[in-house]
Amino acid sequence: MEPLLPHPAEFKHRLAIDLALQHPALSTDPRILCRAAQTCKAWQQAVQQCNACNTVVVLGPAISLQQVCSFKRWLFQHPGLLKSLTANVCYVRHQEHHAEAVLALLQQAMQQALWTPAAAAAAAPPPAAGNKTQQTDGQQLHRQQQQQQQLRIASFTSNLPGAPSMLAALSGRHLTHLDLQLQCGSCKACKACNTADGPWLAAALPQLTGLQELHLKACCYMSGSCLVAI
Repeated sequence: MEPLLPHPAEFKHRLAIDLALQHPALSTDPRILCRAAQTCKAWQQAVQQCNACNTVVVLGPAISLQQVCSFKRWLFQHPGLLKSLTANVCYVRHQEHHAEAVLALLQQAMQQALWTPAAAAAAAPPPAAGNKTQQTDGQQLHRQQQQQQQLRIASFTSNLPGAPSMLAALSGRHLTHLDLQLQCGSCKACKACNTADGPWLAAALPQLTGLQELHLKACCYMSGSCLVAI
């Protein structure tokens, strides 16, 4: 018995939705994607299977822990959509624990995004094929799916103490823009949050093979290990 094929009109409708989601106007803002997914079943399926890496997320100075948790849940479902992430906090005296909590949640989000069901399925071996042509096509399709379902962040900006510790979770060949405010680990402010970013950055920089723009600001001075890595 032959499988049922979709009606031509239904196929065209779904193709039109898929093409629309490739446009940055629809896939840049995660709020627009969420609203589109609530429109109807067709849009919901299209958003779930969208592979356009256009989404820009900005976690601003007034970000709450609840909003970071929402981003964490979203990233777990759609790791391959995120193109740019900015995470900046407003430093208030005696509230260093807020920055630490934001960093901890973002670290969890990055680690979980590496092991999402979609990423795990994409990382599985491609199915066996009957001949060489089918096998080659299957391997190419598998590689495309693997790239589309994994983190492909191209731009990362943050003033969070300890932000360089998140670089290990990012793809070194996809990340092209990096903007960080480094903590020296020696001044009073750095000691208050027990943070020294130099070793993390020095370890990560050699792995960032696709990096094109690097912007670093140091609170007091930049460690020698960072300068050597640069």
